[in-house]
Amino acid sequence: MKLTFQKKYFLLFILFISIEFSLLFTKGFIRHTFGDFLIVITIYCFLMSFVKTNYLKIAIAVLLFSFTIEFIQLTNFLEYLHLENSTIAKTVLGNTFSVQDLIAYTMGILLIIFIEYQRAKTKNTVS
Repeated sequence: MKLTFQKKYFLLFILFISIEFSLLFTKGFIRHTFGDFLIVITIYCFLMSFVKTNYLKIAIAVLLFSFTIEFIQLTNFLEYLHLENSTIAKTVLGNTFSVQDLIAYTMGILLIIFIEYQRAKTKNTVS
C-alpha cells in the first residue's frame, strides 16, 4: 500500500458525496436503499483517493466496515454515546439494523469490484 493522491478517485468521491447529500432530502427507497448502495462506493472512492493498493483489499475493507456499523445498530450504541437525540448521529451511523442495508452495501461493493476488474482487464489487454 502506497500513500498517493489519485485525482480521479477524489473527483468521483466529490460527485458521490454530493449525490449522498442530495439524497438527504428524499424519502423511501431512493434515500435508504440507493443511499446505502452509494455510500460504500463513496467511501471506497475516498480511500482510493489517498492510497494506491489492490482495489479488492479496499473494497473488502469498506464492506467489512459497513457491515460492522450495521451490526452495531443491533445494540443501543447511540444511547451509550449519549447521541440518541442527535439527528446527525442517527443519519450518519443509523439506528436500526436492516438486512436490506447489508444487501445494498454488498451490491455496491460488487459493482466496484466488477468495474475495477474490467478496468484492470482492459489495461492489461491494451499494454
